[in-house]
Amino acid sequence: MNAVRVTRWRLLLALCLATTVSADEYWRHPGNARAAASCAHLFADTEAVEDASFFAELSWQEDLAEPEARIAEARMAMKRGHGFSQEAEAAAKGNAERAGRAARIRVRGAGDLLRAGKPYREIGLELRRAIDLDPSVATAARAWAFTVTRARITASTSPDLLSMLSLVSNRSKRESSTAHFVPASDPELAGLEMEIAIRAYGVGWTRIAAAYATQAAFFDSPHKPFLARILVLCARRLLHTDRELSGMCILSAIRADPRLAWEDESSWIQAVTTACGRRPFFENYLSRFPKGRYAALARTALRGTLPECEPSFEGRCLVGESPFWRQRTQSDARLFPAASCCADPIPVAPLPALVFERRATACRALAPPLFPEPFDGHRMGVQSHQRIYGEEQPSEPESHARPCVAGSTYHMVIGRDGRVESARVLSAYFEGEDESAAALAAETRGLTPILLAQRYEPARIRGVAVRSSSRGGYRRNCDE
Repeated sequence: MNAVRVTRWRLLLALCLATTVSADEYWRHPGNARAAASCAHLFADTEAVEDASFFAELSWQEDLAEPEARIAEARMAMKRGHGFSQEAEAAAKGNAERAGRAARIRVRGAGDLLRAGKPYREIGLELRRAIDLDPSVATAARAWAFTVTRARITASTSPDLLSMLSLVSNRSKRESSTAHFVPASDPELAGLEMEIAIRAYGVGWTRIAAAYATQAAFFDSPHKPFLARILVLCARRLLHTDRELSGMCILSAIRADPRLAWEDESSWIQAVTTACGRRPFFENYLSRFPKGRYAALARTALRGTLPECEPSFEGRCLVGESPFWRQRTQSDARLFPAASCCADPIPVAPLPALVFERRATACRALAPPLFPEPFDGHRMGVQSHQRIYGEEQPSEPESHARPCVAGSTYHMVIGRDGRVESARVLSAYFEGEDESAAALAAETRGLTPILLAQRYEPARIRGVAVRSSSRGGYRRNCDE
């Protein structure tokens, strides 16, 4: 009884050692993983989602560490409305060609996220990370984001779209030592923001106009003087309903065009919004404009009760808590009714029909040379091979041979026709001894011909016969 227990323990140890040492060789199939990833992209380009999903899953099951498998799986995740995974992003880095392909996939995936109804900020983050991965996609990503903004902007969506635009802009360059954005020129985006501000002001969306104009005026652009005038108009309209926001608008206007600080109306709005019960602001206005348009109002304010300060929003940085969106206009009316949306950010060049059919047929056949390695016959999703027993096949190794090989492990490759293409003994040991080269040589001579002569019903994937690999072991009772 003790001898049997020792024999079982030795076999289990041998199997563990064999599978641990040879895991990369027998479990990972990088060639198959790359081929399956290529097939996943082929079908994803033609919106054959079922086939694309199958090959993406097959790719990472064949070799999860293969970068192409990570990227293919991330692409299908975006098709399902999820973000591009961090593992796939890490796998794409370090190789310029792979990084460029992953960046293009990520930009295209932004269109899938849009169709899935994901928040615009989440879409903007995907575009930003794609640009960081490969700056060559920036032009296509920005153009698509501008198109989406024009087609989708309403009073309700304007805060989220402004956030998306900020992420894809050329202003979004980060310093290496800080997490803050460095101001940079982006005339194209400033022009779009100015156009939105003008239209929003025209339809009475004053807060939205002020938000977009402030965003554009903060950075360098040739539109600054005109943006400053828009901000003055917004400040005038908001003066009696929201003095805090009116004051923010006038300060932004003066920052954009310092000449406004010496104009009558700008100085009056600034005096009213910053007075907070203090006389010097009105006195300063009267000293500069004694005959100004608002001089009489300033004298009246000095004789009567001065306006009090409104509660400050200092320190509240979330878009939802910004004074611009404090009283959000809920309207689904589109600001650009004629704008249309939304084609794919980076269109896929279609393959000729014959070329596509040839490649698709090769993918579905799951055969060499496209898939150069045998598939794991024991993995999930594979209909495993089955041994066919017959009298013409050699019997198992005899246990009475001396010296007796008490146990061994082996690996073999089974072809698509069910014949064993190759067999290799991985480890062996004699009864009562540890593994040894002599036992391995003896078992190789005795067991390999028997394994090569065996016949199997081949493994199948989606009903297609494939080459497969198998691992196993023998244990003999040498006492018989």
